[in-house]
Amino acid sequence: MITITDKAAAEILNVFKEQEKEDHMLRIFIAGMGCSGPAYGLALEKEPKEEDEVLEANGIKVVMDKQLGAYMDGAVVDFIDNDGQTGFTITNPNIQANACSSCGSSCED
Repeated sequence: MITITDKAAAEILNVFKEQEKEDHMLRIFIAGMGCSGPAYGLALEKEPKEEDEVLEANGIKVVMDKQLGAYMDGAVVDFIDNDGQTGFTITNPNIQANACSSCGSSCED
């Protein structure tokens, strides 16, 4: 199960309204990989694909590839707006933070 915080849900609904896409869903996808795990992306989606799963969290319909869904249990979608940082974040407890993958760069301070 994915959790969408109240603040994130309000922002998502605002995006739907601004773009006149209230009938859309929120797609979560892997936008890339780094030393610390996946970078997630968000998009608006009208219809799910055959390989997708659809769920609802905090009044938002969420769609993602079924394979990704298996790794997202317990993930939290939030919205931050502080200290010059504004945007959506996804915290996934199934991904170990700062997990190095021998990319040749130091992941530790």
